[in-house]
Amino acid sequence: MKKPNKPIEVVAYDPQWPHLFDQESKVIKNALGAHCLKLYHIGSTSIEGMQAKPKIDILCIVDQLSSSLILKESDYTFKNELNIPLRYYFSKKTGMNKYNLHVVEKGHGFIQLNLAFKNYILEHPEAFNEYAKLKSDLLQNPDSHLKKVDIFSGYNLGKDRFIKKILNKSSFDNYHVCFCMHKGECDSYKHLLKQIPAPSLDPNRDDYHFILYKGSEIVCAAHLKRLNPKEAILQSMHAKDEDDAHKQYLTAFIKKWGFNKGITVK
Repeated sequence: MKKPNKPIEVVAYDPQWPHLFDQESKVIKNALGAHCLKLYHIGSTSIEGMQAKPKIDILCIVDQLSSSLILKESDYTFKNELNIPLRYYFSKKTGMNKYNLHVVEKGHGFIQLNLAFKNYILEHPEAFNEYAKLKSDLLQNPDSHLKKVDIFSGYNLGKDRFIKKILNKSSFDNYHVCFCMHKGECDSYKHLLKQIPAPSLDPNRDDYHFILYKGSEIVCAAHLKRLNPKEAILQSMHAKDEDDAHKQYLTAFIKKWGFNKGITVK
């Protein structure tokens, strides 16, 4: 039986949040040692004065993803990649404190995306106020507390357009890869590949649907089909304006993703 959706909890800014980040950073550094290259406090709890879900989001850059699995010995629960390939996601609860840990290797697009958004909000009061109002408005809508697709609530999906607007204003133009997960991404995927994807979070699935963002725009999509536990084939890939640079980047990324999972991508 599917669990009922819990109401989204958003609370006033707590000045203790930066201190919780600092304390937990020491735990992570001690666990990872030299494998930990850099730690950042991200998400709304990192924005002074912003109301937020009371969970500390931490971005950890490591030398290689596999080295982060030792964090399971520090009471972190490993939740795999979820919607972002080559981003390991962990969660932890200690007493009243909750942590979301996002682990990537150097150069992953997830890094600059989060830092660009955070820094723009911090540096532009009008964007800060707009974001705060959007959160309040979304929480007034009962649909915001419902899970629309697998891991996304209406609250999270409702912020998507604003986040992309801020990324555009920040001049963020890096590549960033996701699995195709929600309607907006599925529509772009369908347009590029001329087919309807069937996104799934099932780790044992045989089909994977990748989308490549450049900044806030989807510029390439690919369908990868697993042939057996050790091999997979790129069934199709199309880029906006058939740009070879987009295709080359996504192809290299998918092959690296496959290597990380012990899969040879043909």
